[in-house]
Amino acid sequence: FFTRTPVDFDRDPAGMRAFYAGLMALREKHPALQTGTLRLLEAEPAESVLAFERRTLGNRVLVITNWSDKESRVSL
Repeated sequence: FFTRTPVDFDRDPAGMRAFYAGLMALREKHPALQTGTLRLLEAEPAESVLAFERRTLGNRVLVITNWSDKESRVSL
């Protein structure tokens, strides 16, 4: 689990390479995503949504993820 495993992006039918490249670019742009404090937030619907805040001095990022396969309206 804690070792790096190479990903074969030559076979990328779902376009995941671009998705992960975008996530890595966001992490590079926002210091809070690299070293910031983490605060979990209460979110509804709790069974399918994870929300948290990462923060450093001068940089704050709010992350809300929907783990279901359906669109969801989220309340924090």
